[in-house]
Amino acid sequence: MGDVALTEIEPSLQRELEAAVAQSASAHSRITAVEADQASIVDTLEVVATRVEQLLASAPGLNGRSAPHSGPKLGADDQLAEWVNDWLIPTFALHILLDGWERHAGFRSEVAALHLAHQQMVQPSAHGFDPIVWHSHLASMIDRLERLKNRMNADTANNERLSDLLRPSARQPAPRTLP
Repeated sequence: MGDVALTEIEPSLQRELEAAVAQSASAHSRITAVEADQASIVDTLEVVATRVEQLLASAPGLNGRSAPHSGPKLGADDQLAEWVNDWLIPTFALHILLDGWERHAGFRSEVAALHLAHQQMVQPSAHGFDPIVWHSHLASMIDRLERLKNRMNADTANNERLSDLLRPSARQPAPRTLP
């Protein structure tokens, strides 16, 4: 009778054992995939670290290296003004759009960001598509500044109309005097 019970349990144990082996194989394959992902991440981080080291080595002013310069050192605002007024405006015919750019925080912010991107683009470590990306940013900046200038002009016109309405008019009738 003990033999009968053992043979009845045996197929059930066999199925459980097969299920456990299948789960173990599945878990092993997932672990292998995670390990492969980790190896790929480590490889990518090594490439990024190497690139950062290259950029730091070639960037003047970083890691204790001084930036090469000739003549008197210009402040950041002077450098930006020189770049905008002597290169950006004449090169891209932005005389009208950027007239008075120094007096408006939004304009200064836009051209400062573009200037920083331009400085990166002209570095020896720049990539082949950096100039295309920079010119795309230039076009976007021009669109944003045109919209901003239009809003500013509209606000100015509205303020002038409002002040005209509030100002006493020369056409007002003279005050009456009683006889």
